[in-house]
Amino acid sequence: DNNRTEPTLSHPQLDLTLDQLLSTTRAVRKRLDLEKPVPLEVLKECVSMAIQAPTGSNSQGWQFVLVTDPDMIVHIGEYYRQAFEIYKTMPMSIHKLNQDTGDNTLTSSQNRSASSADYLGENMGKVPAMFIPCITGRTYGPVPEGISPAVLQAPQFGSIIPAAWNFMLAARA
Repeated sequence: DNNRTEPTLSHPQLDLTLDQLLSTTRAVRKRLDLEKPVPLEVLKECVSMAIQAPTGSNSQGWQFVLVTDPDMIVHIGEYYRQAFEIYKTMPMSIHKLNQDTGDNTLTSSQNRSASSADYLGENMGKVPAMFIPCITGRTYGPVPEGISPAVLQAPQFGSIIPAAWNFMLAARA
């Protein structure tokens, strides 16, 4: 889109090639530095990268909430912990996937991932800042006959996920 301006970053970045950035960005839940403050200017720069992401129908049907208030983070972290406890019981959770395949390597990997996810569930309320991507409107509602709800949701998720990924890559860099 020609109406978007090219953002410029003013903070130091890692000296990574694009291939290195994409191939080394991992979930680092247990390696988060929960004591290190994140400057608001850095968060804003990452948001400026998030809004560069492609969106379905060029709609930019998202908004972002940056939370830096420690009390609010604690409250949101508690909601996350409660939701995570429910998620852990679901068949698609990392805690349930591939547990009975007989593949010890896969089971071990899944157990490490589950432990990492558990750690985040318990510590989300301790992070120095939160970036919360939000979709404008509802992702559910009346569905025309013969249409799957997923057909209505896919464009919205297909827009917010790239924006969140752009934010994460910018934060990594």
